[in-house]
Amino acid sequence: MTTNATARLATLILCLAAFTPPAHADTQRYALDMSHTDIHFSIMRFGFNRVIGHFRDAEGVIDYDANDVANSSVSVTIQTASIESGDETRDGHLQGEFWLNTAAHPTMTFQSTAVSANDDGTLTVTGDLTMLGKTLSVALLVTINKTGTDPATKRAAMGVTIKTNLDRADYGLTTAANPIANDVHVHIEALALADGA
Repeated sequence: MTTNATARLATLILCLAAFTPPAHADTQRYALDMSHTDIHFSIMRFGFNRVIGHFRDAEGVIDYDANDVANSSVSVTIQTASIESGDETRDGHLQGEFWLNTAAHPTMTFQSTAVSANDDGTLTVTGDLTMLGKTLSVALLVTINKTGTDPATKRAAMGVTIKTNLDRADYGLTTAANPIANDVHVHIEALALADGA
């Protein structure tokens, strides 16, 4: 190819790139604000009551398209060693090798694979949850409480409530399977803020 032909081809490519619309142009990106987010779970203990725990350290991104929620996505990484259950001794056990084994598995992650709208206005966010080295598909029920300008930061914000149930045995977490239930209730109250002002 001659120098002139190469130059013309490069010019054509640049022109095409300039007129190619960005994918999902209506998508707004939000990042979790952990100072206003609570990730907690509860599990039945000996049949008497549900013990509640929290993860205090996480990062997450929500790409939300209000016009077509199918274009939306969610990605979250939780630091497993940030678990708190209201008792330091129990927290140590939960971080240990028979439970979350945080030394070998310092994070758990969720990456959405599909987002769909429900008739009642909620969303179903399906995705891959990786915990203890095992990845399984889970479905989250998401309620968008509000989108708008956060009064404190003056930034675009989204507030959501997220719920799901997990069977810990699915991830190989079978310690104390009889006295401690397998069914884990997950409840997240999250604030996410858009980049910039």
